Amino acid sequence: MASGDTYNNRGLSSLNLEDGSISWSNHSIGTIRDFPVLADVENDGIFEVFVCVQEMDQIQSYNADNGSFFWSSNNSEFAESSTTQFLSSPSVGDINKDGFKDIIAASNDNSIIALNGRDGTLLWKTKTEWWNHDSPVLGDVDNDGQLDILLSSGDRYLHVFDGRDGSEKWSYKPRLPSEFTMSPALGDVNADGTLDIVLSNENRELLLIDGKTKKSIWSINMPAKIIQSATILDIDNDNKLDVLVRSCDDHLYALKGSNGKTIWSFQLNGWFTTDNSPPYINDIDSDNHFEILILSDDKVSNSTLLYVLNFPSDFKSGFRIFWMSNGGNPQKTGNVEDIDDDSDTLSNLSEYLIGTNPSVVDSDMDTLPDYYELSILNTNPLVADTDLNEILDGEENFDKDKMSNFEEYQGGTDPFLWDTDHDLLSDSFDSFPLFAEGWFYWCSLFVILVYSTTYFILKMLRRKK
Repeated sequence: MASGDTYNNRGLSSLNLEDGSISWSNHSIGTIRDFPVLADVENDGIFEVFVCVQEMDQIQSYNADNGSFFWSSNNSEFAESSTTQFLSSPSVGDINKDGFKDIIAASNDNSIIALNGRDGTLLWKTKTEWWNHDSPVLGDVDNDGQLDILLSSGDRYLHVFDGRDGSEKWSYKPRLPSEFTMSPALGDVNADGTLDIVLSNENRELLLIDGKTKKSIWSINMPAKIIQSATILDIDNDNKLDVLVRSCDDHLYALKGSNGKTIWSFQLNGWFTTDNSPPYINDIDSDNHFEILILSDDKVSNSTLLYVLNFPSDFKSGFRIFWMSNGGNPQKTGNVEDIDDDSDTLSNLSEYLIGTNPSVVDSDMDTLPDYYELSILNTNPLVADTDLNEILDGEENFDKDKMSNFEEYQGGTDPFLWDTDHDLLSDSFDSFPLFAEGWFYWCSLFVILVYSTTYFILKMLRRKK
């Protein structure tokens, strides 16, 4: 376990988790900005540690097993000036699909760089419109099979870049834009099989962006500014993801993922810590419910307190957790691929807790993804025929609209509503079941009926003459 101090102490230390003893220390590194990142970039089963060093304005890497030097970035390859600085931790992911992880970092000279994880050489560099002070995060938000790079920039926009070459795909401007917007958190909050984006900023805005449509699902004003990234997990045990965020009014807020409404809040003794650490979530007592660990500066004693909180008794957390804290996972890589091996929007930890296969999208082979059975159908992802009626869950037709559950999943329609768009046309008959065009169908039918009736009446009148 590697650790570094952002402001006061220099270097790295590795702690033995069994007894808390120090395995090694390296104090010659310098002052580390933000948190260290752990990743195995050589595929040898041994972690390396990646940090941004203040004095050298470099990204440096060390062997996690003994603290020895691995490599440092060559700033002459990419630095615009001698004042180039990395103000936040790098992220780690295989952006070029060569089987080895790369390093991605944002700098204050209006650029993002990608480095070869094995030797620190430059892969590409992309200019941005403004300076960058937060860590990028990595995830396939458009489901094209390629890692995207998401960055909250000083120009008040969220930018999404193609991991292969750094070209910009799209950007989003919040309703209340702020120069200081926190690193985004990723997770399938609306349960459509695509990653969504939770964004927060110092203008008190917290919003959820649909990764598929690139539009805001909801946006709310918090009581005070937000200076930390959000955490994404199932807070109220309904198998769907919610949002946990800390605000500068001394409160921790649990918010409903579907609409952003407050589920519960908890008052802390202090509003921030020296490292601005957000809540960290894990099941530390093995009771199959998560606990919240959070640091807070105590207003009375002027010391730092560690809170370990149970969820309120009326809101026992579920087994689903996705974005655990800063960096998304314990290694702080900021990469969804290190959270969800099979990209089914269920984290590896959640799959471990419920017994599904973290490497297979459909554990029970009933044609339905595990997340869909849990979040939408409430069927058992470990049993292909949940109700034991000799019909696979994917072949069932819960809403009796002549579409199987699998067909509803493919089309994005509601498996419990025969008419998803409420246009009085069955989903199985409707050419556009997600768009209420039934008025056109019924109006056309009415016109045809009126025309036919009129024609029939006129024809009968002519015969009488």
